[in-house]
Amino acid sequence: MLKQFILVIVLSLVGVVPGFARPQKLWSVAARADVTFIGDLGKYSFVKVGPGNFNHFDIVRIDRTTPAADILASNTGEIFFIDKDYFVFIGTVTNNGKTIPSIWAVDVKNPNPQSTYSNYNSLMSFRSVTRANNDLLCNLVQYSPGGSRWTTYPMVILDLPKHQRVWGSAPNANYSAQAGDFALINAEGEPQSLFDSATNQMHPLPSAISLLGAFQNKCYLRSGRSIYLWDRSTNNLVKYCDMVPNIFAVLNNRPVIGVVGSPTQFYAVDGPAPVPLLAQPVDTGSLVFDQYGIHVSFVIQDASLLFIARPTTTTLRVWELRAGTPFTLKPIGAEFPALVNGRTYLEHGYNNIYLANGSHTAGYTASRCDLESGTLRPFWQGKFQPCPTICPLANNRFLFHAVDAEHGCEFRVTDMNTTASTSVLVECGPGALEHDFGGIRQIGSAFRYAFAARTPASAARDIWITDGTTAGTRALNLSAWGISVRAILSADPDKVIFSADESAGGTTQRGIYVQSLRNATEDWLLYRE
Repeated sequence: MLKQFILVIVLSLVGVVPGFARPQKLWSVAARADVTFIGDLGKYSFVKVGPGNFNHFDIVRIDRTTPAADILASNTGEIFFIDKDYFVFIGTVTNNGKTIPSIWAVDVKNPNPQSTYSNYNSLMSFRSVTRANNDLLCNLVQYSPGGSRWTTYPMVILDLPKHQRVWGSAPNANYSAQAGDFALINAEGEPQSLFDSATNQMHPLPSAISLLGAFQNKCYLRSGRSIYLWDRSTNNLVKYCDMVPNIFAVLNNRPVIGVVGSPTQFYAVDGPAPVPLLAQPVDTGSLVFDQYGIHVSFVIQDASLLFIARPTTTTLRVWELRAGTPFTLKPIGAEFPALVNGRTYLEHGYNNIYLANGSHTAGYTASRCDLESGTLRPFWQGKFQPCPTICPLANNRFLFHAVDAEHGCEFRVTDMNTTASTSVLVECGPGALEHDFGGIRQIGSAFRYAFAARTPASAARDIWITDGTTAGTRALNLSAWGISVRAILSADPDKVIFSADESAGGTTQRGIYVQSLRNATEDWLLYRE
């Protein structure tokens, strides 16, 4: 017993724990193929395998209970939706000997995919997607056979339980109309008119139809300077109001649209007409869009909506819309510089919201938005933007991943209050290594995680298990079997599933592996549920 105790102490000091069985290979992939985690649905995890080119990768389905892996779909297009009930992706179907793009859905109750909607004329990818009850509202990007992008973004609404298209705009002039079509498209692929079921008339449209959002059975659509409301329960489509909003959100169980600018006003849109929510409009400056110019940078936390605005050409500011009677709009912190070629965005950090602002040349600062005091609290500064995954730990601490000049690419522990409270978890790979990180997954329901990073003794990535303390952070030493981990795909208290390169006999093979955590020394059992 004394010898075993001494052995555990020694192993803890060196940070490498033996006693695990060799990882089991679940699936082989091509040597240069990327393996990317998509998401979990029930007992399955889905990963994307391939070069990442449009319409040229496979989806591998991993049964975490067996564990085992198989091909769900081959030569698929872009994945664009997964939640606790459905996984939806763009694949293909064969009709009369011709391969055509199709939207497929996997139900959590049925792991076999079913085609919900096919397009005979052009390739598809997604622009935006929203789920409303059992409907999936998709703004699609259509590609002509020659590869050029259409000037419009057709919309399709899918009934997920029935696995069928129930409503949508015609994708191009050669498309054959189906029941439920609401738009006519001219020869240039532009919408000509919209069907108003209240008057049974077709109304001219000034520009493309886009989806603002959905709430319960109602879908809010925008065309030009007008908002249209489609009631899914009655199939009525009517013009709702004339307005050009740039935010749609559900706040305190009310659908809200915002017109952010000079001035800014928010409206409740759950009644027969928009109702102003602010007693007086506020001059915030224009709304800041993300780096792609599509999705605005705003987040919702409880009864608050936070967004970034540009009060001057050279500064930015965070604003909070808080639900109440009346709603209030106030700034969070002072104005800060808008950096050239920089990036500014808001992220959820487990019941906290943090602001990241910076550039590759000026460096990045991460600050917690303190809603009670209305201030910004910087908790990290470094070379690269922090990983958006903020992991909760015990004692109101948090774990995140970032890069600085002193420690390189490492995990940090913070209370998200000051930079002085932020420290390196453990030196996985000493030196200023950049982006040498293979993801992180929570193990069970407690504050324990598996992540992939280098070890001090090897240039290869290993699997680390941590509880957020230096003493409780250890590597599995998979390099002893010639295995270099690429990315963590899934984890639970009994196993970790990951992608890796394995060297044997002078060759390197890539695959998907599972590492059992059952055959551990006694102190590792502390990490079990």
